Amino acid sequence: MPRTRLAIYVVAATVVAAASVAVLEAKHALPLLDGTNLVAHAQAARQRLAYIATAESMVVYGSRRLRSVAQIASAPGGRSRITYVAGDLKGAVVGSDGRRLWRYDPRARRVVVGAG
Repeated sequence: MPRTRLAIYVVAATVVAAASVAVLEAKHALPLLDGTNLVAHAQAARQRLAYIATAESMVVYGSRRLRSVAQIASAPGGRSRITYVAGDLKGAVVGSDGRRLWRYDPRARRVVVGAG
């Protein structure tokens, strides 16, 4: 899988989890939000709330269907960790401490660290 698609998936899964938190928050504190405001609110909530979520996905890549189940944990300050627990990406881990992003590839047994 190209790194760009994996990064897009990771961001999308995180936004979905943060959006769920934002919806729960909004139910009690905010008027009904349109889609644009919901995404903005989810991104803001991600910076101040800790959450844990499980995401299941299926991505079509060429003629293959890649399935995965990931546990997503996020904490204030941009700290996050995504652990793939089942499917084609099982064993892969992506994490950030808010400054650096690291990715573990279990097939290559290699960790790649970059700017986060």
